Amino acid sequence: MRGSDSAKFLEEKLEILGLNYKEKEEFIVYWLPKLESHNYNYIYFATEEEIEKEMPLEFSVKPDTLIRIRMIFEGLDDFKEVKEQTLTPAPERNGFTVVEWGGTDLTVRDNWYNTKCWGFNSRSYRGKLRFFLCFYRKNGIKITLYFDEGFNRHLRITK
Repeated sequence: MRGSDSAKFLEEKLEILGLNYKEKEEFIVYWLPKLESHNYNYIYFATEEEIEKEMPLEFSVKPDTLIRIRMIFEGLDDFKEVKEQTLTPAPERNGFTVVEWGGTDLTVRDNWYNTKCWGFNSRSYRGKLRFFLCFYRKNGIKITLYFDEGFNRHLRITK
């Protein structure tokens, strides 16, 4: 998709995925400058199953309607032919509704962070779940940001 066509693309896709006017506006205001900064973008919206597998939620009060959107994209210099993703329409909103939206910019690994390797994962450490975000800089310094089970932030810098 051409970077300059990003607003129209997002309007259409976010409607299918169930965002209302205000939610679409907030999503587009946040992501549009990043998308328009590239000649082209490869965009994929994670499925409910993929989101739940990677980032499960627990509620003290279960919502009547849950809408979760995760956009994964990579900025490209040149056009790349891909089959258009078929999106599953969001459920109709009823009662207590929770909406979560976010995204991952895969372009970051080569540009903004100037890294050889970039990654995000979660794993168990001594029986406790931790979320890791690691950056490997060209000069050999490894920066690891992780959140423990209490979502306390830890930053580790090593050579």
